[in-house]
Amino acid sequence: MKGKGTKLTKDFLKALKEVLKDDSVAFLTDEQVITLVNDKLPKEKKITKRVWENWKSGDTPKQFPNEAKQFNGLIKMALIQQKIYLFKRMLDAKSGEWQKYAWMIERKFPEWRLNHQVDITSQNERITGINYIIPSPNNVEK
Repeated sequence: MKGKGTKLTKDFLKALKEVLKDDSVAFLTDEQVITLVNDKLPKEKKITKRVWENWKSGDTPKQFPNEAKQFNGLIKMALIQQKIYLFKRMLDAKSGEWQKYAWMIERKFPEWRLNHQVDITSQNERITGINYIIPSPNNVEK
């Protein structure tokens, strides 16, 4: 980024904030969010998926700490709002429809990904025990 400015500007942050206000963003991929943000920006201010991923991983321009802090804050708040939205939808769902929201939560938020291994022990066609191994949120891959 030597000699170049950054695209992490007030205009970009304003566009991102506007896109993230919509609850339906919870169902979108990062690439789709980028498309919506870029749609609000002139060509020279648009970003690529690679730039987005770099910023999300903490590789933000050091000479723009305020913008980087704002970007990180917007992403964190969006994830919190998405989680709240999905849990509300799951809890308010009609009988038999909550599973689709649980599925979305499980895939979007690693701490709710209840990957488990099932060990079924049988003896003469009779199940004698089932052991579930469910990782704690502290041991989940990030």
